[in-house]
Amino acid sequence: MKKKRDSVLGMAFFGPALVLLIIFLFLPMILTLIFSFTDFFALNPGLTHFTGLDNFFQIFKDEDFRKA
Repeated sequence: MKKKRDSVLGMAFFGPALVLLIIFLFLPMILTLIFSFTDFFALNPGLTHFTGLDNFFQIFKDEDFRKA
């Protein structure tokens, strides 16, 4: 019985940390990956469309990016 109580107590302490990790770490990483394949316009999200790898092709053609 003590093992189950310790397990529940451990999850009670780990739960809030997991929620914060998802909100502040994993969710922004996933959204950044998704937005990197689109032409996202924050002022009017309705104008957003999928561009595929075109964003990456443009950035690697940029001379300033290559110098950096």
